Parts: sequence; structure tokens; C-alpha cells
Amino acid sequence: FIIGMGFDRVYHSTKAKISQYKSIVSAVIVVFAIACSFLSYARCKVWESQFTIATDVLDKYPDDPIALNNKGYLLFKQGKYEESIKLFEKAIQFKPDNIKTYINWTNCYMTLGDNDNALKIIDRAMKYAPQDPDVLNKKGYVLLQQHRYPEAMSFFRKVNQLKKDNIDATFSYRSITI
Repeated sequence: FIIGMGFDRVYHSTKAKISQYKSIVSAVIVVFAIACSFLSYARCKVWESQFTIATDVLDKYPDDPIALNNKGYLLFKQGKYEESIKLFEKAIQFKPDNIKTYINWTNCYMTLGDNDNALKIIDRAMKYAPQDPDVLNKKGYVLLQQHRYPEAMSFFRKVNQLKKDNIDATFSYRSITI
């Protein structure tokens, strides 16, 4: 749009200074527009999917904890659990208080059926966010998977006290008490 407006201004200008360079300026604008179009087209390949975007960001910023977490989450969704665990571990090295990474990491271990490691990870998250409803809910769910029902209930109760509209905690709590 900006290039088009500039081209229109130069092309329709009646000023003598601009008029004498009209063909040169027009040629530069056209070349610039073609270059921008080519670069935009090439960049669109990166935007093919969430995975290609996450990979591109991680290639450019290999130590960014958000990029590590995002790619780890996408790998987790693809069933590549070991790769995702490595990225979550690395993300926590750079940002040890990233609660989303701990939750994703816990989910990964739970999916693998490794509730002992899941509990270790969510306990680490609790050091940074002991009153976070998502962390408390996840801890309750890990305890539920370990058949530690009274402890799980206490965490679900805490979540319900902190966040009355938390469907997950309410459902989990009620399913234990029924």
C-alpha cells in the first residue's frame, strides 16, 4: 500500500524536481515492490503450519524459553514425547518460573504413564506458583492418577476456592466424592 501510494504520488506529481526523475523513481519503486513480493512469497513457506513457525522461531532464537515450550508442546501433540521432554527441560533452564512449561511437561509424563516424574515436575512448579489454580488442579490430577484420592480432593477443593468456575477441578472433585 505504501509503495503504491508513493508510486502514485511520484507519477502524478507536477513539481519540476520530481518530474525530471519520474522514470528513475518509478523504476526503483517497481524493483522494490518486486523484491518485497518475492521476499513475502518466500517467507510464506514458514507460515505453512504451527510446527514450521515454531521451528523457524527456535532456529533463530534457540535459547528462548517460550519458543522451546511452544515447539515442545507441538512435539507432544505429535506423540514425540522424548523430544518434547528435552525441550521442556531446556526451557526451564532459561526460565525456571515458566508455569506453562511445567504443566506441559507434567502432561507429557502423565501421557507416558510416568506419574512419579509428573509429580516431581508439578511440585517444582508449585515452588513458583503455590496458589495458581492450574498448578493446583494439575497436582490434584496427578495425585488422582496415583489413586491418592484424599490428597487429590484437597487440591481440587483449593482450586474451587480460588476459582469457582473451574470445571476441571469441580468435575474431578465430584467424580471422587460420588
